[in-house]
Amino acid sequence: DQYLFNFQYLLNEFNYFRSDRRLNEIYEIFKGFFTEVSGDKFNLAGYSAGGQFVSRYMMCYPENLNLVALGGAKSYLFPLLTYPYPFGLDCSNLNSFFDKPPEPHGVAQGAPEWWANDLRKMDWNKKLNLLMDLNVFHLVGIDDRENEGHDREDIQDPLDDSRLWQGTNRWERAFNYHFEMRRAEYRQRKNGVRDQSKAFQMVFVPLMGNHEIAHSIFPNWLKACWEKFPAEILYAYDGYYRKR
Repeated sequence: DQYLFNFQYLLNEFNYFRSDRRLNEIYEIFKGFFTEVSGDKFNLAGYSAGGQFVSRYMMCYPENLNLVALGGAKSYLFPLLTYPYPFGLDCSNLNSFFDKPPEPHGVAQGAPEWWANDLRKMDWNKKLNLLMDLNVFHLVGIDDRENEGHDREDIQDPLDDSRLWQGTNRWERAFNYHFEMRRAEYRQRKNGVRDQSKAFQMVFVPLMGNHEIAHSIFPNWLKACWEKFPAEILYAYDGYYRKR
């Protein structure tokens, strides 16, 4: 009964339900049914739109997570305050994306403050520091390079158009995202927010093939990553395998 259109952005322009809060509720229900489940942390993995969701959820709730994997994402929540949410960390004007006139499934303008106040008040430095302590696997197909640049005539959603600064295809955006996460970690160390002795835990794992092929092998690689982290990860790249 909760229509979660654009769940990958956590927020959506049609109603006030949020996919991040729904996941948190589901986990609490899950723990109630299975008494052997203890603790407040869980593993989270997602591919394609699911990968987009993971990139945003793990930035907002790193304290909830143990192991994380995301793959084939069309867009990411970059650790940059200079770009607006859902593609950067600037949450000062969420209405520009999510507070729209009524649509077929929708609600009118004028979203209540509680709808996204937590995002507006988020301590991103603290969240980033916690996120960088997690074991995160970032998987993407090396041939996932379908052009999604501004020359595409089928782009009509302003959300689609706005995220193109991250790169013109999924491979390029994945590479840029990983680079920006490393830059963010460097800034955290330089500014004294992050302990110099801690290692950067995000692992970039190139997979063979395009979006569909990488998707088909994603579960096997996910299992290998989570079981073998970190020493025995194999990279699938250019038709051969090599150890990390």
